[in-house]
Amino acid sequence: MNREKYEPAEFLAELPARMGYVPTDSLVVIPLGGAPEEVVRPRRLNADADDFVLALVLGAFGEDDSVILVASGDDPFSALEKAEDYLNCRILCEFAVRAFTPGEMWIEVTHGGAGLIPDYKSTQFAAELAFDGWPIYSTVEALRAVFEPVGRPARIAQLNSGADREHAASGVRRSIYRGLPVKITHLAALLEDFENVKWMAQLGEDWWPEPDEAVRKRVFEVFVSCARRLTGEARLRAVFVAGVAAIRLGRDAFVDAAEDILLRADDDRQLFLLMDDLRREGLGVLEELG
Repeated sequence: MNREKYEPAEFLAELPARMGYVPTDSLVVIPLGGAPEEVVRPRRLNADADDFVLALVLGAFGEDDSVILVASGDDPFSALEKAEDYLNCRILCEFAVRAFTPGEMWIEVTHGGAGLIPDYKSTQFAAELAFDGWPIYSTVEALRAVFEPVGRPARIAQLNSGADREHAASGVRRSIYRGLPVKITHLAALLEDFENVKWMAQLGEDWWPEPDEAVRKRVFEVFVSCARRLTGEARLRAVFVAGVAAIRLGRDAFVDAAEDILLRADDDRQLFLLMDDLRREGLGVLEELG
């Protein structure tokens, strides 16, 4: 972190806007880019993340990397101490806060220092998000609720019954590109086959006709809605496709929410692992799956 450019209070106030949500009860890992002042893609973990997740995410940083750590919650110091065990890179600063409430105290563990956090809603990043029509969610739970199921369980169960997949695939693609309503029965049918999941996750990429940012946003919106109306494995696969769309849109808040849901519900964690690879390596990972 370039101290001439970022004061700690300013940096911490910007963090919720950079992430798109307030990282409550969290360990946030902030990698730095090539320039000292360039902050890229903060990564959130639960403050009580287990060894598997810590080893996977923190172990990806090498000796040439530099990071800033920010822990929040009732015991942020324990989260920072545990993270240090899994990092093999340079830790420039470590911050401990109880919450990102304006006036809450922050403590810089690495160099010593403390102060009060300003209101994140008044930052430039918050204004830019508001201009683009993206909210800053007040808690991690509020963000996760974007994907939560709606509707009567009986109706959701009925939607999980399949339809003709070839007809469904053409219908989904046509509707997404034209901005038309997408039939949930078509989506449910396609999500039964992981080959179709990979295909849907790549809708709107350069090798499709007329690629457009609006198409990518449409994919995200369609599969968020789909995730809220399906159950079981189909729901998790819809969350996965929405998460991949969020990666392509650069909306890391929704990627975090999707990964959190997959971690909680997917016992073998294969979808979480695949999304983590996609987040770090790009969509080529899907093509390599064959």
